[in-house]
Amino acid sequence: MTDDIGQQALRETAHQLADALSTFESVLLHADVQNHPHSQFAARSRSLGAYLKSALRVADDQAYPQSFAMLRIALEHHVVDRLLFLADRHEQIIDNVDAVTWRSWEPSRPPGATSWKRTKGGKVRIVWPGVRIHDHDGNDAGQIISIYYQWWTTYDPFAAGDRDRIALGHPVDPDELHRHVLLQHEIWRYALAWRNPEGEP
Repeated sequence: MTDDIGQQALRETAHQLADALSTFESVLLHADVQNHPHSQFAARSRSLGAYLKSALRVADDQAYPQSFAMLRIALEHHVVDRLLFLADRHEQIIDNVDAVTWRSWEPSRPPGATSWKRTKGGKVRIVWPGVRIHDHDGNDAGQIISIYYQWWTTYDPFAAGDRDRIALGHPVDPDELHRHVLLQHEIWRYALAWRNPEGEP
């Protein structure tokens, strides 16, 4: 806790931070080539600023439970942003690998993997680096982006089969729709859903 002066200073600083986040998108400058992920990250910053501004406005009205609810949303937004901005590793888990199979696999560590091991529960955990960026000629540009950026831009949380859709909208090829739904479910299962790390050593 702080005194009244400290509380006022904290409030003003919070408002300044929210305002600054809201301006990143408008002040982002591009050279000859626009880096699309940077534009999207700036838009994410603006979105976070909007949540924080809403929480501060509600707190100014002394509606503190409602303000904390908005801050919870902002916190989840921030956690996702850390994955999108900073994550440079991702993990692949293969279930039900017995000891005999593992002994045949172990000498053949996948090229590029940073970690390759089997847990006591029979899970093989492979850790991969982030996605490397290449230029127009296919040369390594020396940049790495998070694999979660690809999943975030690909995943459609509203994908559903015909029987689950409330409004069908324009006609969709059933086979194409089926492939799309399967892809979204696979992205969710493999990359985004929380799985209990059963069998950890």
